[in-house]
Amino acid sequence: MNKKLKIVGLALTMTLFIIAITYSLRKQALNLTNAEIASEAASLISSKADSVVGDIQVSEISGFKSRKVFAALGSYKNNKTGSAIPYGYFILVFEENPSGKLEEQTTIFYPGDYKPRLLFVDLNHDDIIDLIIHSGEEDVFDNSVFMTSLTNKNKIRFNEVYKNSDSHTYLYPVDLNQDGIPEFIIPVQEDVESYFPNRGCFAELEYLSPTIQNQIKSDYASISKIFEDPEKNLETPALISAIEKGHYFDRFQILQFSSGQSQDVTHNFKSYLKQRELLIQEIQKTNYLTDDCKVQLNQTAQYLEEWKSTP
Repeated sequence: MNKKLKIVGLALTMTLFIIAITYSLRKQALNLTNAEIASEAASLISSKADSVVGDIQVSEISGFKSRKVFAALGSYKNNKTGSAIPYGYFILVFEENPSGKLEEQTTIFYPGDYKPRLLFVDLNHDDIIDLIIHSGEEDVFDNSVFMTSLTNKNKIRFNEVYKNSDSHTYLYPVDLNQDGIPEFIIPVQEDVESYFPNRGCFAELEYLSPTIQNQIKSDYASISKIFEDPEKNLETPALISAIEKGHYFDRFQILQFSSGQSQDVTHNFKSYLKQRELLIQEIQKTNYLTDDCKVQLNQTAQYLEEWKSTP
């Protein structure tokens, strides 16, 4: 009897040892290097778009639970004459399967002169990471929002649900009511001229009191702190960064994204609109404002007052 137990125990020990070795080898196989992923991306894009591929940046996308997902971002130049998108950038999303092989999930080609900035964030609390892309060319920018879906074969797809082209602002998520679901402050298109130097109120920053400057910076920090900012390592002054991203001089809408579309939820944030109205009133007391800036601030104040009275 004891002999049989020893044999069973030995067999069990060997089985556990084999499982441990298999798991270890599998874990090693899953650790592909960024260079290997970049090489696979370059090969795929070259064959798919008949393009010359430039440098590729690889990053892992966290937030897909047990799935190991990577984004490869790189430039390309199409070899075909008359191509609709002759050059630009691509975002290629891979998943590393259990055998250590890369499987293409989705590919996005994005025109433009500037390298896109990618921001991955869950837009609607469905535990699936969505994508925001900032890109541009010459002196204008493109902002796109992609919501993620899973196909019937469990492949990851990014579906574009919002695009703001030829803008002079970037689109950033904020959290106005601290519920973890992002909102976006979208400027009225006519007001984006304020972002050119020496136009509108942007040229008046030097006249804003330290109190107002600190209030703007503090307000933006409080509503944006839970989301990673792709510009966090750039040397942009905090005041300018807050004004550009929070649209503090502009009329604006507040959008959320759900069910594959944008929703205007401005009327749900009356207390925040009141807060912004009070800030505008303080800015209007500033000396040496230009006539253009005064007009812009009056328009914004009136706009906020109208929204406050909206049911």
